This record gives sequence, structure tokens and C-alpha cells, in this order.
Amino acid sequence: MIFGTPVYAGRVPNKVLPMIQGLFQGNDAFAVPVVTFGNRNYDNALIELRNELENNHFHTIAAGAFVAQHAFTDQLATMRPGKSDQEEIRGFAKRIVTIVEMIQTLGKIPKPVHVKGIEPIPPYYTPLGIDGKPAKFLKAKPKTKSNCDHCDLCVKVCPMGSINSEDPSKIDGICIKCQACVKKCPKQAKYFDDPAFLSHVEMLKRNYQRAAKNEIFVSDGRENEIQ
Repeated sequence: MIFGTPVYAGRVPNKVLPMIQGLFQGNDAFAVPVVTFGNRNYDNALIELRNELENNHFHTIAAGAFVAQHAFTDQLATMRPGKSDQEEIRGFAKRIVTIVEMIQTLGKIPKPVHVKGIEPIPPYYTPLGIDGKPAKFLKAKPKTKSNCDHCDLCVKVCPMGSINSEDPSKIDGICIKCQACVKKCPKQAKYFDDPAFLSHVEMLKRNYQRAAKNEIFVSDGRENEIQ
């Protein structure tokens, strides 16, 4: 099983974690944890996902962290994954097949694939503003301009189901700042104006323009792991 999740604040998103812990049981199946991150860092998300899958009786035989365009801005990892990323991903898939074949030939389950990260898993990354101080924007929610024509597309794309279907300008539930409503609105009527959130986005744009690299980890099918 290929099990993927985006990275939020350097870890598995806290809204996704309970589902991983409670809804999936491996029954000794092979698994490949994969995370995507927006050009800053995946920190401890991959090792956290690997551990949760192992706890649920999967055998992790490979893992990967892949760069994707940042949810907060299109100026970080723009248009990624690109062509070279796709080629790297295809190569990764072929290596997974080889590992499975090797394990089946040897008839021995390898140790959990080695990945980068800290154990025990530390707290979530603290977002910073352009002043280097913590930026607190958990309660930030999208605003709606007057040109909204109530097409309800934002209601449909919100992964949390938090946008009121009767009045899209109202956010009834939790906002995870994924920007789905902002990016999908055909009228460009959704936006964020929270100062702390905007300061954090500016900090990311200033400090993380370098092209981050994908990272792949694979087991050799025996006792050890190779990268």
C-alpha cells in the first residue's frame, strides 16, 4: 500500500492523524509511507507516518518525501512536482517493485525502513513571521469579497466542510489554511487578511526559495536499509 499525506507544520496533519491511527490495519501487508512538503522541510512527518503504519501492523519497506507547490503561496516550489520530479517518482516506484520481489524471494520481513526524523516525535513546527517571532494564526479564516456570486464551489472543495452552504462568507468549522477555497474560486472572491498569517507567508517566500530536493529511502529487503 502506498500511503500518502501532506506535511503540516513538520508533521502529519493533526486532523489526519486520528484517521491513520484508527481506520487502517495492515495485517502484515507491505506499505510505503509518502509525504509531500512545500519546499521548507518535512521535518518529522515521514518518520511519524512510518511509525503509525508500523503500529498498525504494516511492514514499511520504502518511504519518500516529495516537494510540491506550497499551499500558502504559488511562489514556493512553483509547478512542482515537475518533469524531473515525475521521473524520480517513477524510478522510486520501480525500486519498490524490486524490493517486494527481493523480500518474497528471501522470505524474510525486513526491519522498518530507516527514514530521517526525531524520536520521540517532537511538537509541531512553530510558524514564524518576518520578524522571526512565532506567528499565531490558528484562528485565521478566509474572508469573502462582495463579488461572490454564491456558486458554492468553495463549499464543495473545503476538505473540512467548514464553509456555510447558505452563506459562503461564513466559516462554521475549522480552517486548516489549505487555500482550496482561495485557489478554486472563479471570482477570486476568497482571501486571507490575517496579519500573522500573511507575515508567515512572507517569511517563507523570503527564506525558502531554494529548490528543495525529494528524499527517498528504501530497504534492501534483508535486515538493513539503503538510501
